[in-house]
Amino acid sequence: MMIGKVNWFGGFNNKKNKINNFGFITPLNGENPEKIYVCRNDVPVDVQNIIEGKKGEGIYVKFNIDSNSNKAINIELVTFVAIVEWVDRGICRLDCDDNSIIYFRTSIKLKAGDILYCAYKVINQEKTPIIIQLINYKNSKDNVKILERCTKSTNKSIFLKFIINYLLSVPLEIAFSCVIEKISYLDCQEKIQFIDEIINVAPNLLLFSSELRSYLEFKEFSLNSYGCFIDKYLDKVNDTLREELLNELIDRLKKTTDYKRSVYWNQVKYLQQNLEYGNFLWDIAPIERKKQVIQKRYSNFFETVCQFHDSGYPYAQKTSCDWRELYKLNEEDKTLIIKWDSSVSSNSSTAAKMISARGAEKLAIQFYKALGYTVEDISAHQVTQKSQDWITGDIKINSKYIIDVKNARSPVNSDVYSEFCVPAFKTTLRASKTIPNTDVGDVGIIGVLSPYLKKEEIDEIVQPSSRRSNQRVSILGTFNQTKLKELKDIFSDDLMSIDMSRGFDPNTYLPHWVFDYDKRFYVKQREILAQLQQLQAPEIPTWEDISIIDQNPLPLFIAAKRKLLQDWLDSLPQWKTVFINYLIVLRIERISLPDLFLALLKHFLSMLSYDRSDYSPQEYLKILYTNSDTNHPLKLYDPLNTIKEFCDTLQTLWRHREKAKLNEFKIFKFNGQGLLQGKQSTSESNWTRILAYCGNKSIEGKGKCGYTPLVIGEHETCQTCRRLICPQPDCRHCYDYCSSYLARKPKIFRANSLSDEIPF
Repeated sequence: MMIGKVNWFGGFNNKKNKINNFGFITPLNGENPEKIYVCRNDVPVDVQNIIEGKKGEGIYVKFNIDSNSNKAINIELVTFVAIVEWVDRGICRLDCDDNSIIYFRTSIKLKAGDILYCAYKVINQEKTPIIIQLINYKNSKDNVKILERCTKSTNKSIFLKFIINYLLSVPLEIAFSCVIEKISYLDCQEKIQFIDEIINVAPNLLLFSSELRSYLEFKEFSLNSYGCFIDKYLDKVNDTLREELLNELIDRLKKTTDYKRSVYWNQVKYLQQNLEYGNFLWDIAPIERKKQVIQKRYSNFFETVCQFHDSGYPYAQKTSCDWRELYKLNEEDKTLIIKWDSSVSSNSSTAAKMISARGAEKLAIQFYKALGYTVEDISAHQVTQKSQDWITGDIKINSKYIIDVKNARSPVNSDVYSEFCVPAFKTTLRASKTIPNTDVGDVGIIGVLSPYLKKEEIDEIVQPSSRRSNQRVSILGTFNQTKLKELKDIFSDDLMSIDMSRGFDPNTYLPHWVFDYDKRFYVKQREILAQLQQLQAPEIPTWEDISIIDQNPLPLFIAAKRKLLQDWLDSLPQWKTVFINYLIVLRIERISLPDLFLALLKHFLSMLSYDRSDYSPQEYLKILYTNSDTNHPLKLYDPLNTIKEFCDTLQTLWRHREKAKLNEFKIFKFNGQGLLQGKQSTSESNWTRILAYCGNKSIEGKGKCGYTPLVIGEHETCQTCRRLICPQPDCRHCYDYCSSYLARKPKIFRANSLSDEIPF
């Protein structure tokens, strides 16, 4: 239709004394700019009344052209819908649906937000609304024409008030087209509110169109979310639509995050009810849902893993005791330590050593009794003369096995120790005695670590330092010569030799890493390892399933010496599988702390030429420790955190491997004192120190240093003796008789003296 404005129409003709039955319209579009004739018969009566005479001038109308007579027919008023933006002292602003703005003076009582249905006229290029009709949008459905007109407005402030009623009054196809058109005018928040309204009053429209469902938002706490909508109608629609909704839901789940999947799963009961291990929903299930299914499917396995992770040590509390309790000596104890060294009454340093040694024996007796052994204090036989068994050891258990107690005291700069400090006096006494025709077999050794206390501190004449006052005397574990030989036989080869002889006399030194506890101590762990051996292969999940559960079963399998499933091996980096298999096939009944220590060292040395980025010594921790336990590798009781700290040491070596050129070393030698040396070929005569500890036996006024570890590449190498220099400012030791150290020593002493000087 063409649009034009009435030039004039009808009115009274004074010359002919009658009403004119025609008029003219000036077209505003089209190719014909001439006025167009209009006959009264072609104008509806209601429109005639509006455009009649002078008052009709400038009113906008729509019309068609009769091709035969070239006159206007099908005359209609041009109408518009507008919203009142504001009213001020009779002046009103209208925002029209064609996005034009009209200002006019009105006598009608209007307010901001009112919706008006109007025609209009233009005089002197000024648009004025006429036939103003106030629309109540709540009842707009009563006038379908106005409802449609308002809905088709491009002004969202207008159409949003009417569109829902309109959608309810038209077929789904028309309603769908309307929504698609109108939603493009809205911002994000308006779209959400609009779709929420449709969900509440016209859900069939969303069921009709997947395009409209795509506007449904992900919402965790709203009934108008996509998930809740699907859940509500999934069982109410026909099979064809049900399948469409399911496929759409699955496709949406494939493209979203695990968090959103979890929310959808909580909202849609169908998903909850139909998930099974490995079925069509498995790949789109959230991790938490998969966990539930996997844990139920492999309940025996994961229960065993959890039991191993949570397993405790019933006798752990018996491994340590407050030194104040142990160092309370009775008359027999006092007599005994005098027999060990008669200078105890005059030499406070010797007395402190002897008291510490006797306290260690008393703790060992308590420990073995707690384990259920019968225990005899044969060390006291030196006083009672009940037997000569004390020549061989300090304790006899079950009337058969001799145990020798080795006590060490913590040095200045280490939480462990550099050497045992007591056995010399026992060695001297025992060397002067023999037990004829007695076969004592393999004497066991139990290690004890004690705080380094002075006699005055023990007697509470002076207050112990804060570092030592709360320390306890602790059992480190047991050891024997058979195990010593076993370690050397198992771990020595062309790559690394284990030197357990030179500088490794168990009467003078045993390192902390050789000690572990016996089978009785690990009673809980042994029961769980036996449970694992009973599980059949189908009862063990895939590595992918284990990754979902996020529990580390590797320590359990290694401790049980059970081979990993091929699926597990294929999922792990090759270097990890080599290390794990190496531990599992070791020629030993169970893996002990010293076995693990040397296995780590040997594998690390084999990795020095490895150039891929997936290896790091810190990764050993993920193999050896359960998820949250960083104190018990393979659930071995490790009171000094030996394995964790050793991995840290190896990490330091790895970090400095290029600087130290470690990949050039092909042969290694390791002795029990913790000294690792290397050389590049068998023809090379000199060994280079790679790992060491500080052997300074006397820091001025403080005792032994014991700093560990000294690491090539990180710590300074002495240019004179080629040994590593201790970094501690009060030590700086390399070798007792090194000329460079002897030159440094007076300066260190002076610096320490100045630091202790009272500054006033």
